[in-house]
Amino acid sequence: MDALAFARKLSQSYMEKAPERKKLRVLLSDRVLQIFKAKGIDAQAFQTLTLLSRNTFYLLKKPDYKPSFETVIALCAGLDLDITITTELLNKAGYAFDGSEKHGAYETAITQFAGQPIHTRNEFLRNLDIAGVTTLGERGSE
Repeated sequence: MDALAFARKLSQSYMEKAPERKKLRVLLSDRVLQIFKAKGIDAQAFQTLTLLSRNTFYLLKKPDYKPSFETVIALCAGLDLDITITTELLNKAGYAFDGSEKHGAYETAITQFAGQPIHTRNEFLRNLDIAGVTTLGERGSE
């Protein structure tokens, strides 16, 4: 089979399998909705737990929304998600822990304060002297 015929055949096969691949692809918004449903999170609970805005609650449900790294961390800290789910959500948003001191601080806020509210995690972050590290949530420094 010549290269052009092979390319056409491969294209056809690829397009036939596109619906299957689409079913397997879970977007950030889909995963966030799963988490909200599993934990019974509504807009009010979201605001209270994450210190993020009501607007952010609704934006996270939109497939085309790209939250900041810090927003994803605030979401995960506020909802007390473990490091595995935090890493998954960061990846779906296009981020990853990069091994920097700043990211290490946020990773510690997730891993070492399991079961603790975001305010406790923010107290930890507030007491660090690391460039770029801020408290979590839009109202995090209150």
